[in-house]
This record gives sequence, structure tokens and C-alpha cells, in this order.
Amino acid sequence: MSCFIVVYDLKKFTKSYKSFYTQIRTHNYATIAKCAYIIDTPLSAVELYKKLSPHVDEKDTLFIGELTGVSASHGLSPNVVTWVKKNLSTDFLS
Repeated sequence: MSCFIVVYDLKKFTKSYKSFYTQIRTHNYATIAKCAYIIDTPLSAVELYKKLSPHVDEKDTLFIGELTGVSASHGLSPNVVTWVKKNLSTDFLS
């Protein structure tokens, strides 16, 4: 399994993005900011993109990147810090 950061900007306020969030929540995930998740999944970045991209509008933005190195954070909730330490096999400073 690999961890990916998923960052997005959903710009169409009249569109329902429920299916987008439902797809994210089918994985082991942590919400790290208003528009950012870390997802632990057996999928590749491309496979995850193919799963999420049908649920966003053409003017929205979506970025998925594999987390493979040292990470650091500020302001994450204790639950998210615990999740990151458990699911990322890297050094983590919070």
C-alpha cells in the first residue's frame, strides 16, 4: 500500500461533489486541510486519479502525489498526527 496526497479545488458551487467525497472515503484516509487528504491505498497514483477524476468538473483542479519521503506539519489534529505516524513509513515531524 502507498500513501498519496490528494489536493483539490472544486470550483463549481452549483455542482454536487458527493460522489467525489464518497470515492475518497472508500479508502483509508485522513483529512489534513479543507481541500486535502492523505489516502492509503493499494492503487497507483494514476489508478486513484482515474477513480476520482470522473467526479470533478473540467474547471476544477485535482492533484495526486505519492508520499515517499520525510514529512512535517503544523496544526494537524492529534488524530491526524496519529494516523500519519501509523500509515506513513517515513520520518514525521509535527
